[in-house]
Amino acid sequence: MFTGAKKNKSIRKKQTKILFSKEKSFSDFCYSHKSKFILDEQLYFEGLKYNTCLNKKVTIDSNGKVKNCLFMPETYGDYIDINLIINSKKFQKIWRLSKDRIDICKDCEKRYMCVDCRAFRENKQLDSKPNNCNYDPYI
Repeated sequence: MFTGAKKNKSIRKKQTKILFSKEKSFSDFCYSHKSKFILDEQLYFEGLKYNTCLNKKVTIDSNGKVKNCLFMPETYGDYIDINLIINSKKFQKIWRLSKDRIDICKDCEKRYMCVDCRAFRENKQLDSKPNNCNYDPYI
C-alpha cells in the first residue's frame, strides 16, 4: 500500500493487489477501518480459511525488513531476500490464522466479514481479541 495518494484506488495485477490510500500514514489507514464489518463475498470466502487482515500481506519497514504488518514486531529478513521470505511456511503461517482460531472472534456471527488487526490485541498472543473491536457476541 502507498499512502498520501490523491485518491483511494487499487490496482490488481494477476494475484497482486496494490492499494493507494489518501491517508497520510499506514496507521491512519488501519485506524480508519477499526470495528468495521464489510459485506463482501470475496472477503467472506477468504475469511473462512485465512486472516482477512494479514492474508498475503507483505510490508517492508523503513529499515528494509520484511514483515507481515508494519506494526508487528516480528521481522523475517531483508527485502533483498523477499522471494525466499514470502514463500516460506514461517512467514505464511499467520495468513492462516482464521477467526475460527481467535478468542471471542470464534464465537462471533460476523467473524467472516470483519477486518480485524492482529498487531494490536489484548495480550501478546496472536489468537487474542483485537483491541479495536468493541463488538460483544455474547450480548
